[in-house]
Order: sequence, then C-alpha cells, then structure tokens
Amino acid sequence: MSRSVPAVIDLISKKLDTSVDSLLRELKLPRGALKSRQASGTKLSTLEAERMVRVARLFKRALDVFEDEEDVRSWLKQPLRALGGKTPVSYLDIGPGCELVDDELKRIEYGVPS
Repeated sequence: MSRSVPAVIDLISKKLDTSVDSLLRELKLPRGALKSRQASGTKLSTLEAERMVRVARLFKRALDVFEDEEDVRSWLKQPLRALGGKTPVSYLDIGPGCELVDDELKRIEYGVPS
C-alpha cells in the first residue's frame, strides 16, 4: 500500500523540521501539482517519488553517522565549506547533489577533513 501524497511529504518535512513549502522549494517540486495529486488521490510522479526517497535515504545515512536526529537536522541546514558554502539540504533535488552530500558524510564518518 502506498502512502498518500500529503502523508509522505508531511513525514519527511517533520523529520527535517521544516515546513512543507520549504521542503518543496528545496526539492524544486511544484506545490500546485502536488495539491492536484492530493485532491485527486493520485500517486506521486516518478520524479517526485524519487526525490522523496532520496531525501529519506540521505536522512537515514546522516542518522547513521550522527546518531541523533537533532544533529542531523542541524547539519543538513548548516552551510558547509565543502559544498561551496551551501547547505546539504540545498543539494537534495538532484542525484549528483546527493552524492556530494553522501561524500561529505563519509568524510565525517571516517574523520577526513574537508
């Protein structure tokens, strides 16, 4: 059974401690299209679902490294020099961006300065 559109988005926005609108902006997903899907009861598009899964996986990966959800939320919103002064969450809309964030998590995990 698949989750409804608002349930998935609400769950991820709560995990990240951000508003739904902010999450959708960071993931570059159109609020109008998602509202339409919600009203009609249709599933997320492949692109939308992929971005939601990507964020959930990266949150889990960061939780494995930091072992505390508050630390993960803080880290995701903190500008990092290794990411050109941008926040990790700002890279979550595309696969290569998630790979950069994951690389940074690996450096943290293994104590390699960046």
